[in-house]
Amino acid sequence: MSSPPPSYGLSLGPLAVPDPIMGSASLAGWSQHSATDTDDVSQVTDAFSVEEKQQFDLAKKLGQRLDDLTLERDRTQRQVQVEQQQLNQLNKSQPKRPRDTKSVLQQRAKQLERDRVSRSMPLSQEKSLIRQIDGIKKSLRMHTQADQHQQTIYRKKAEMAKARELLKTLNAQVAKMEKVLSKVDLAEKLNCTPADIVMREIDCPIKLLQYVSGADGSNVRAIERKCSVDISIDKIRAKIRVQGSTSACIEAIQELKHYTCAVDMEITPNSDVFTYLLSRQSAPLNAIKESHPEVIIDVWANISRIKLRGHPTNVDAAKVAFESLAVTSQTRPLSGSREVHLVIGKTGEILRETSEKHMVIMDVTKGSSEKCTLRIIG
Repeated sequence: MSSPPPSYGLSLGPLAVPDPIMGSASLAGWSQHSATDTDDVSQVTDAFSVEEKQQFDLAKKLGQRLDDLTLERDRTQRQVQVEQQQLNQLNKSQPKRPRDTKSVLQQRAKQLERDRVSRSMPLSQEKSLIRQIDGIKKSLRMHTQADQHQQTIYRKKAEMAKARELLKTLNAQVAKMEKVLSKVDLAEKLNCTPADIVMREIDCPIKLLQYVSGADGSNVRAIERKCSVDISIDKIRAKIRVQGSTSACIEAIQELKHYTCAVDMEITPNSDVFTYLLSRQSAPLNAIKESHPEVIIDVWANISRIKLRGHPTNVDAAKVAFESLAVTSQTRPLSGSREVHLVIGKTGEILRETSEKHMVIMDVTKGSSEKCTLRIIG
């Protein structure tokens, strides 16, 4: 007998299936499998097949449910728009009311009718009274039409309020369903069950957010692959959100702390060390970078400083590596053009070859008359 589909403990509102989502009421057609092969390996294989089938059916049904909710939401949205247009038209076509109120007009009509029947008068005067009474009746009909039009507006506003409330409910249900479906998709991506997924948040200094992300998000992707988690960075709140199983989140947070706890350090080596590090023959600089890949090393040539960024332990190790460089310099005077030529060569090729062979920096400076000085750093 297959295990029941996972429960999320979420209710989807008026249009939702009973809690838990996609429970027995909604999954009446859920396929039931049983292992028919007596072989143990086959039974285990069948069990995994059933679980995969259930998760696939769950995602499929949730997707169908989301499509239905989205369609109904779109229909309701269009209904709200149509009713808003109708309401605008009703407001524009609202009939004008007479200046006098209905009660005043009714009282005036009664008085005129009483005058007409209570005493004798010339025919012309009676006709005048009748015309006045007819005019008052017309004004009363205008009041009635205006009242009916106003009632239509009230009904339309009530319909709009109801439609908007339904739209609000549908938006909430769509958002909830998208959240559930994303959780199912995330569980499939992380190779775990939706019930196993938890969310953890850690703080990160704003200035380190880019460092945590890495070039084009390389650091985040590496941690995601290593720990089987999903990581998102909230740059506004300066927080990092980690989703996955509990153990995976703990492991990922430990990896992230190598970046979130990073410190900046500046070191100022002596001029010989700095000159040597910037030369093409400086294998030590590349060696330090390769042996400390978790530390960002920036060499600022204009101010002769080196900036280190990374976890405090790693930064201290890189600092020690720079401080342990044994770089010295020696100078030697060169007398006469013949000796200078022997050191430099015709176009400087001897000086370059010697520097590359011994991995040192050789620099010849010209002094007074024909005297030159050779400086060697290494």
